[in-house]
Amino acid sequence: VTEKECFKSIHETYDEHDNHDWCHAISNSVICVASLLYGNGDYGKSICLANEAGFDTDCNGATVGSIFGMTHGADSVPEEWTKPLNNTLETSIFGVGTVRITDRVEKTLEQIEKIKAQSFIVQSTRDCIKTIFKYQFAQNSPLKTRKISRNIA
Repeated sequence: VTEKECFKSIHETYDEHDNHDWCHAISNSVICVASLLYGNGDYGKSICLANEAGFDTDCNGATVGSIFGMTHGADSVPEEWTKPLNNTLETSIFGVGTVRITDRVEKTLEQIEKIKAQSFIVQSTRDCIKTIFKYQFAQNSPLKTRKISRNIA
């Protein structure tokens, strides 16, 4: 399927003038995926395809840019897109105002590390519980006859 056929098909399947389709997750997810695929690893082309498709253009452009940056790394974003920002972001969040993008990146990475640590603790606890249950069942424990109401995944 060519790029042109793909985006034509999206417009034939969904109606961007419909109150539902223009901002629905499915239609816009399809646009984001198609933009990343047909952007062929080019940051600018990928974002432009997402915007040119119509529908929820600001969200789609931001989503495509974010996914592209996460998968290809910050260095893959050309300077023509980053330099005009001068490492600043004007937020509309009450009491926050202007922030440095690099500070937000650091804060995000800190949160990711916290989540990873919590996930490790949760996974370790699950593994421990599984081991206890396996041992109890293997030893013909009275636990074996109890009905377990919850599957530990």
